[in-house]
Amino acid sequence: MSEDSIERARSATAVDNDEDAEQEGLPDPRGREAKGPKMSPFGERDDMGSYIHRFERYAVLRRWKREDWAVYLAALLKGRALDVYARLAPSQASDYDVLKQALLRRYALTEQEYKQKFYKSKPEKGESPQQFIVRLEDYFLRWVELAKVDQTFDGIKKLLVKERYLATCPKTLELFLRERAVTSLEELGKIAKQYEDAHGKIDVSWKERKHSPLRKQTKMKKPESKTSGSPRRDR
Repeated sequence: MSEDSIERARSATAVDNDEDAEQEGLPDPRGREAKGPKMSPFGERDDMGSYIHRFERYAVLRRWKREDWAVYLAALLKGRALDVYARLAPSQASDYDVLKQALLRRYALTEQEYKQKFYKSKPEKGESPQQFIVRLEDYFLRWVELAKVDQTFDGIKKLLVKERYLATCPKTLELFLRERAVTSLEELGKIAKQYEDAHGKIDVSWKERKHSPLRKQTKMKKPESKTSGSPRRDR
């Protein structure tokens, strides 16, 4: 994609507070192609995941053609984010999904990151219950999307069962399996068995007991010697 194309898209994305100008982004009823988004550029202090989510909602609302999304998003990028786009191969520069995944990786928003956000997030100050629920839903959808599983009951089931199994594995086995990006439960079990046969099976329950905080708290304490005070003398 040429620099001229990006410049034209960047001009179309300039912030315009005038309501009449804002309407220019709407599809024309006579079939003319919609202009670019009226959005503020991405800033380094922005959350990339939230920014992309906002961009996609806006793009759907404006009914833009998906093949135009990459150049529209590129026109909104600055700094490190723009570098990501610039380093894409020419054949990938117009592919929105490729650009999106590259940006998420650059800002460390991986499958595991979204999973942790989903499980560990808490309501922020001033955030309503409805807003928090929407944020959790977004984290979950991003997690599922990056996990590359079918967004069906069976696909979600496989993802959750896989994650529950990996949570019970020793760290070395968990990393070994995650590096292989296995999605099939049958294949996951097969590879895990091969690993155990080659490296020996670790008693996870014993390992967990060994490092349990409760175990440390219940260790036998040495009896304290009573050294305070001087010994009484018999009269």
